[in-house]
Amino acid sequence: TYPIADINNVDANGEADSAGVMCWTKGVVLGVDMRGNGLQFTIWDNEGIGIFSGSNDFGYTVTEGDSVMVQGTVSQFNGLTQINPDTLYLVNSGNTIPTPTVVTSLGENTESELVRFENALVTGISGSNYELVAGMDTITMRVDSDTDVDDSLTFAIGDSLCYVIGIGGQFDNSSPYLSGYQLFPRTYTDVDTSCGGITPPPAPAIPTYDIGLLRTVDANFEVDSLNVYCAVEGIVYGADLDGNNGISFHVKDETGAINIYNFNDVDSYVVTEGDEIRVVGEVIMYNGLAEIFADSITVLSTGNCIPFPRVVEQLDESTESDYIEIRNVTLAPGQFWPAPTFNENLDIVTENGDTLTMRIDKDTYIPDSILTAPSGVFNIVGIGGQFDGSAPYDEGYQIFPMFPYDFDTVPDVAPAGFVINEVGPVNQSLVADNNGDFDDWIEVYNGGTSTVDLVGMHVTENLDAAQQGGNVARVPRCFNNASVNLTVGPGEWAMLWADNEPEQGPDHLNMNLNILTVYPAIATPDLNVTIDSIQVPNVSVDLTYGRKTDGDTAWVTFEVGTPDASNNSGVILSVENLTLGNAFAVFPNPVEGDELFFNQVVDVTVYNALGGVVLQATQVQSINVDAFDAGMYIIRTANADVVKVVVR
Repeated sequence: TYPIADINNVDANGEADSAGVMCWTKGVVLGVDMRGNGLQFTIWDNEGIGIFSGSNDFGYTVTEGDSVMVQGTVSQFNGLTQINPDTLYLVNSGNTIPTPTVVTSLGENTESELVRFENALVTGISGSNYELVAGMDTITMRVDSDTDVDDSLTFAIGDSLCYVIGIGGQFDNSSPYLSGYQLFPRTYTDVDTSCGGITPPPAPAIPTYDIGLLRTVDANFEVDSLNVYCAVEGIVYGADLDGNNGISFHVKDETGAINIYNFNDVDSYVVTEGDEIRVVGEVIMYNGLAEIFADSITVLSTGNCIPFPRVVEQLDESTESDYIEIRNVTLAPGQFWPAPTFNENLDIVTENGDTLTMRIDKDTYIPDSILTAPSGVFNIVGIGGQFDGSAPYDEGYQIFPMFPYDFDTVPDVAPAGFVINEVGPVNQSLVADNNGDFDDWIEVYNGGTSTVDLVGMHVTENLDAAQQGGNVARVPRCFNNASVNLTVGPGEWAMLWADNEPEQGPDHLNMNLNILTVYPAIATPDLNVTIDSIQVPNVSVDLTYGRKTDGDTAWVTFEVGTPDASNNSGVILSVENLTLGNAFAVFPNPVEGDELFFNQVVDVTVYNALGGVVLQATQVQSINVDAFDAGMYIIRTANADVVKVVVR
């Protein structure tokens, strides 16, 4: 064990006398960590020396004033004498920092020392290096990106600096190592531009980024934003996966999700799903997993709703830290379910035959709550993870169930008596939604004896397309961060608006009805059971298609529909067959031009809203409506087909 003064000496060429010596030494920490992964800082005990580790931080967070013991090998990098540690541990904290020594030049005697340069003028800028002149003296100030100096201060040629405090450094890549001396300010308060004035420098500006922006990767799947110091804001998902006086959990915003980590607790925060938090820290990566090494955590709100997970079939970079669900999986043969207090990786097999990794973490208490492995087919919900120890980091993807209820082993069943009751596929003026819009709609009816919860149910405008992976909307669990309450009691109805405007409310589906191929269907939350479906014929404007009476098996076209009310009071236009066949249709409807076209050659009579005949034509496939006043008209064919038309 040597004092620092015995191992930081150099010869006439500026080369370290003790290079290669392995020893212990001890000192007080000066400054901050200037390396994102690993360690780079200075210790001082009447004299100073650098500490450098390329990748290992030894579980230590650099804090000025700490006293640390270091065991390692003395080395030199570009003239700077340093120790490459093998062992490092904290002795105590809160030690006195030495008073900076006022200097007029930098040299070997200022290396790893706390010094002060006064009354300087910025005369040159090269990247992060600034040339400072005081009288006849010139030095180089280097602003390291791992400090907060450039977050709050900017420097231009001609700026006056009352003083600069910092740690002496060196960057000289050839012998003799007698040049390249630099001054590293530790923080923005080390640079005084007010000369003792009452106006302090501004607080550090910490940028806030969308998580998705931080999560991009390069060709090796390494995080592009590595070592960026910033803040993110998002909702906490899942549980704390570090039960040993640290934190490891996930936050998600509208652009993506990321793991939050520190081997110590941060701001006494207790991980609670549904919290909205602000996290400040540095972007790091651990075995391919992007993380933020948190320095501070602030709770912005609590009790936020957790939406449904994203349904996936594979695990990859896009699922990392995301809230996901994999449906219809089984445990691979030979898997061993973990005992309480143990972790385990298990293979699961998807319905496509792919084998994926499910990680059971003991800190979720799943092994304590579920004592035997799930059997048969089940759905699994969790957070995507990754554990890949070498580049390219494109393997080792996992799913982490977070709670016992993330295992869905009981298939959903269709609620008794629950049906699609009426459909308005061309709603122009019949009924407006809560925003005053005349949008397409689907009415459901509960003919059973139990209340039906619509939350989680799936709706599609085309059953065939849905079965082939087409457009399917889901009634959401959350709206504006609050839980959705959308139930239908016995004997009641509910409206679902197919307007592709989910931002208007939980009853507004992320889909439209296609008037030419309307085949709406509603399915259970697990998508395994189609509760009801119906093929809708090509009805005209403001006509609806529904069950003759509530829950009836016979379907009819209503001239006067009954949205959100009993079909028993509807005015029936004609009984429709479930097969479209050669049903008479007109287009466009509403019509704004001169010509209205038919899908077949017919004899027609056109009536106005008062029942007066305004036109008759024989064996035509179109009529001219240029002379018609704007309004509603009824077209009747010789075959008694009736269509309502709007002229604008």
